[in-house]
Amino acid sequence: MRRYWGLALSGGALRATTHIGVLKVLEEAGLRPDYIAGTSMGSLIGALYAAGLGSQEITNFLLEDENLLRLFSSSFSLKRLCLLLRGWAKSKLKLQRSAQGAPLGLIGGGTFEKVLGTVLGEKTLSDLTLPFAAVAADLNSNKRVIFASPRYLPGPLPPRSVRTEGKLVEAIRASCSIPGIFAPKIMDEHCLVDGMILDNLPVEVVRYMGADVVVAVGVDHIGKKLAPVGNIFEVLTQSVELMSSEMTQIRVDEYAQLYIRPLIFDVGHLDLTKIPYCIERGESAARAALPQLKKLIRL
Repeated sequence: MRRYWGLALSGGALRATTHIGVLKVLEEAGLRPDYIAGTSMGSLIGALYAAGLGSQEITNFLLEDENLLRLFSSSFSLKRLCLLLRGWAKSKLKLQRSAQGAPLGLIGGGTFEKVLGTVLGEKTLSDLTLPFAAVAADLNSNKRVIFASPRYLPGPLPPRSVRTEGKLVEAIRASCSIPGIFAPKIMDEHCLVDGMILDNLPVEVVRYMGADVVVAVGVDHIGKKLAPVGNIFEVLTQSVELMSSEMTQIRVDEYAQLYIRPLIFDVGHLDLTKIPYCIERGESAARAALPQLKKLIRL
């Protein structure tokens, strides 16, 4: 008897492009998940896949015209940095009660949405035929915000979670908003930042979507020496990953039947030249896990 199964894709900046390799192997095996959820980079790759792009098309989009670099560096400017530092200094020196007027991040996020919109257009979460969810964190309520169509996540919801809708591009922008790097995505009463703050690998969300079998794909630290941290982006990203790692493992142990963990610790978060290597590592890990996956979903 076939069992319904879903993929949970973690964040991890550039390292998480290993997810593309995992999807490639699944395509070759003729296996398509019934549900998919992602956080941060996992939400970006998962959304592109749920919107109908294959693994090669996702690779082409990210590498074409340096789209990946444009997504994560587009709105930065020296002026923006100076405004940020000036607001911080005034607040510290108590020259004003708050840092009003200072940017909320080094990158505004507008160009991120514009670049992603070239491939996703005005699609909403309800337009997708493959049930998909993206996870963000709300600074105002300290809750996990799950972007999903009500028909794919009608309820009940996981604890301390709320569901919302909107355009697919906006959901991905919110889920990828690394604190300090991206300005939060403001939507209604929500002030949204990168979902890895609360849920870097949304296995619980996939289970609540209806999956009998949950397959986790993560790029978390596994006790190996990591690539040297060389910039503020990597400092912030690595710090958030470390803070969320223990809760990630707890949720994986409780909700996932299979954990695919590509060996990718030796890649920096911003090394664009390593994307083919990351994809290859994802392929290797997925091929090794394929027999167990087939057994789990065809019981």
